[in-house]
Amino acid sequence: MAFSLFGLVLGLSLVEVVSGISLAIKRRRTVPPGYLTPLLAIYVLLDVTTFWGIAWTMRELVDQIWHALGFGLLVSAMYYVAAAHVFPEKEDAHHTGLDEHFDHHFRLVIGLVLACNVVLITARAMLGHTVDAVSWWTNVAYFALGILTIAAPGRKLRAAGLVGLIAILVWVFVGPA
Repeated sequence: MAFSLFGLVLGLSLVEVVSGISLAIKRRRTVPPGYLTPLLAIYVLLDVTTFWGIAWTMRELVDQIWHALGFGLLVSAMYYVAAAHVFPEKEDAHHTGLDEHFDHHFRLVIGLVLACNVVLITARAMLGHTVDAVSWWTNVAYFALGILTIAAPGRKLRAAGLVGLIAILVWVFVGPA
Protein backbone atom coordinates (compact mmCIF):
# COMPACT_ATOMS: atom_id res chain seq x y z
CA MET A 1 0.00 0.00 0.00
CA ALA A 2 2.68 2.53 0.97
CA PHE A 3 4.68 1.83 -2.19
CA SER A 4 1.59 2.23 -4.33
CA LEU A 5 0.85 5.62 -2.81
CA PHE A 6 4.24 7.18 -3.14
CA GLY A 7 4.90 5.33 -6.39
CA LEU A 8 1.89 7.18 -7.78
CA VAL A 9 3.28 10.56 -6.68
CA LEU A 10 6.74 9.69 -8.02
CA GLY A 11 5.04 8.77 -11.29
CA LEU A 12 3.33 12.15 -11.32
CA SER A 13 6.76 13.75 -10.85
CA LEU A 14 7.96 11.97 -13.97
CA VAL A 15 4.83 13.07 -15.84
CA GLU A 16 5.44 16.67 -14.73
CA VAL A 17 8.93 16.66 -16.26
CA VAL A 18 7.92 14.77 -19.41
CA SER A 19 5.01 17.17 -20.01
CA GLY A 20 7.47 20.05 -19.64
CA ILE A 21 9.70 18.43 -22.26
CA SER A 22 6.69 18.04 -24.55
CA LEU A 23 5.70 21.69 -24.11
CA ALA A 24 9.29 22.83 -24.74
CA ILE A 25 9.37 20.84 -27.98
CA LYS A 26 6.04 22.34 -29.08
CA ARG A 27 7.22 25.89 -28.34
CA ARG A 28 10.82 25.58 -29.47
CA ARG A 29 10.32 28.12 -32.28
CA THR A 30 9.05 30.84 -29.93
CA VAL A 31 10.79 29.97 -26.65
CA PRO A 32 14.52 29.25 -26.84
CA PRO A 33 15.03 25.77 -25.33
CA GLY A 34 18.65 26.34 -24.35
CA TYR A 35 20.61 23.43 -22.92
CA LEU A 36 20.42 23.85 -19.16
CA THR A 37 16.76 23.06 -18.57
CA PRO A 38 16.88 19.94 -20.76
CA LEU A 39 19.93 18.77 -18.76
CA LEU A 40 18.07 19.48 -15.52
CA ALA A 41 15.07 17.50 -16.82
CA ILE A 42 17.26 14.49 -17.68
CA TYR A 43 18.87 14.71 -14.24
CA VAL A 44 15.52 14.72 -12.43
CA LEU A 45 14.11 11.89 -14.56
CA LEU A 46 17.15 9.71 -13.91
CA ASP A 47 17.30 10.47 -10.20
CA VAL A 48 13.60 9.75 -9.62
CA THR A 49 13.96 6.50 -11.53
CA THR A 50 17.09 5.52 -9.60
CA PHE A 51 15.40 6.37 -6.32
CA TRP A 52 12.38 4.25 -7.21
CA GLY A 53 14.59 1.29 -8.14
CA ILE A 54 16.48 1.46 -4.85
CA ALA A 55 13.30 1.97 -2.82
CA TRP A 56 11.71 -1.02 -4.58
CA THR A 57 14.55 -3.26 -3.44
CA MET A 58 13.97 -2.08 0.14
CA ARG A 59 10.22 -2.75 0.24
CA GLU A 60 10.59 -6.11 1.99
CA LEU A 61 12.72 -4.58 4.73
CA VAL A 62 10.07 -2.10 5.88
CA ASP A 63 8.09 -3.72 8.67
CA GLN A 64 6.04 -0.74 9.80
CA ILE A 65 3.62 0.87 7.39
CA TRP A 66 3.75 4.25 9.15
CA HIS A 67 7.49 4.61 8.64
CA ALA A 68 7.12 3.77 4.97
CA LEU A 69 4.25 6.23 4.59
CA GLY A 70 6.18 8.96 6.38
CA PHE A 71 9.35 8.55 4.33
CA GLY A 72 7.33 8.02 1.16
CA LEU A 73 5.27 11.15 1.69
CA LEU A 74 8.33 13.26 2.43
CA VAL A 75 10.34 12.04 -0.55
CA SER A 76 7.54 11.93 -3.10
CA ALA A 77 6.42 15.46 -2.14
CA MET A 78 9.97 16.81 -2.47
CA TYR A 79 10.45 15.10 -5.84
CA TYR A 80 7.13 16.48 -7.09
CA VAL A 81 7.99 20.04 -6.06
CA ALA A 82 11.40 19.68 -7.71
CA ALA A 83 9.81 18.30 -10.89
CA ALA A 84 7.25 21.12 -10.96
CA HIS A 85 10.07 23.71 -11.06
CA VAL A 86 12.12 22.18 -13.89
CA PHE A 87 10.05 23.89 -16.61
CA PRO A 88 8.09 27.17 -16.47
CA GLU A 89 4.33 27.21 -16.18
CA LYS A 90 2.58 27.25 -19.54
CA GLU A 91 1.60 30.90 -19.20
CA ASP A 92 5.16 31.89 -18.22
CA ALA A 93 6.85 30.05 -21.06
CA HIS A 94 6.53 32.94 -23.53
CA HIS A 95 8.09 35.51 -21.22
CA THR A 96 11.45 33.87 -20.77
CA GLY A 97 13.77 31.39 -22.40
CA LEU A 98 14.32 28.08 -20.67
CA ASP A 99 17.89 28.96 -19.68
CA GLU A 100 16.61 32.05 -17.86
CA HIS A 101 14.01 29.91 -16.10
CA PHE A 102 16.79 27.49 -15.13
CA ASP A 103 18.81 30.35 -13.58
CA HIS A 104 15.95 31.07 -11.19
CA HIS A 105 15.06 27.48 -10.24
CA PHE A 106 18.05 25.12 -10.50
CA ARG A 107 19.17 25.54 -6.89
CA LEU A 108 15.73 24.59 -5.57
CA VAL A 109 15.45 21.60 -7.94
CA ILE A 110 18.92 20.18 -7.31
CA GLY A 111 18.67 20.93 -3.58
CA LEU A 112 15.38 19.03 -3.27
CA VAL A 113 16.72 16.09 -5.26
CA LEU A 114 19.80 15.93 -3.02
CA ALA A 115 17.53 16.12 0.04
CA CYS A 116 15.54 13.15 -1.30
CA ASN A 117 18.77 11.20 -1.53
CA VAL A 118 19.66 12.14 2.06
CA VAL A 119 16.28 10.74 3.16
CA LEU A 120 16.95 7.55 1.19
CA ILE A 121 20.39 7.09 2.74
CA THR A 122 18.93 7.75 6.19
CA ALA A 123 16.14 5.22 5.64
CA ARG A 124 18.59 2.61 4.42
CA ALA A 125 20.80 3.18 7.49
CA MET A 126 17.78 2.90 9.80
CA LEU A 127 16.95 -0.43 8.17
CA GLY A 128 20.47 -1.68 8.83
CA HIS A 129 21.65 -1.57 5.24
CA THR A 130 25.43 -1.57 4.99
CA VAL A 131 27.16 0.40 2.27
CA ASP A 132 30.09 -1.01 0.33
CA ALA A 133 33.07 1.14 -0.64
CA VAL A 134 31.89 1.67 -4.22
CA SER A 135 28.47 2.90 -3.10
CA TRP A 136 30.05 5.09 -0.44
CA TRP A 137 32.39 6.80 -2.92
CA THR A 138 29.60 7.10 -5.47
CA ASN A 139 27.49 8.93 -2.89
CA VAL A 140 30.41 11.16 -1.90
CA ALA A 141 31.02 12.09 -5.54
CA TYR A 142 27.30 12.59 -6.18
CA PHE A 143 26.72 14.91 -3.23
CA ALA A 144 29.96 16.83 -3.74
CA LEU A 145 29.13 17.40 -7.40
CA GLY A 146 25.54 18.33 -6.56
CA ILE A 147 26.67 20.93 -4.04
CA LEU A 148 29.32 22.28 -6.43
CA THR A 149 26.68 22.55 -9.17
CA ILE A 150 24.38 24.52 -6.87
CA ALA A 151 27.26 26.84 -5.98
CA ALA A 152 28.68 27.14 -9.52
CA PRO A 153 28.92 30.79 -10.61
CA GLY A 154 28.19 30.38 -14.33
CA ARG A 155 26.08 28.47 -16.79
CA LYS A 156 28.96 26.49 -18.26
CA LEU A 157 30.03 25.22 -14.85
CA ARG A 158 26.42 24.41 -13.97
CA ALA A 159 26.05 22.49 -17.23
CA ALA A 160 29.27 20.61 -16.53
CA GLY A 161 27.99 19.76 -13.05
CA LEU A 162 24.70 18.47 -14.45
CA VAL A 163 26.52 16.37 -17.04
CA GLY A 164 28.62 14.90 -14.21
CA LEU A 165 25.52 14.17 -12.11
CA ILE A 166 23.84 12.54 -15.09
CA ALA A 167 26.97 10.46 -15.73
CA ILE A 168 26.94 9.23 -12.13
CA LEU A 169 23.26 8.26 -12.40
CA VAL A 170 23.85 6.46 -15.71
CA TRP A 171 26.77 4.64 -14.07
CA VAL A 172 24.46 3.60 -11.23
CA PHE A 173 22.07 2.17 -13.87
CA VAL A 174 24.70 0.19 -15.79
CA GLY A 175 27.59 -0.14 -13.32
CA PRO A 176 28.08 -2.61 -10.52
CA ALA A 177 25.05 -2.88 -8.23
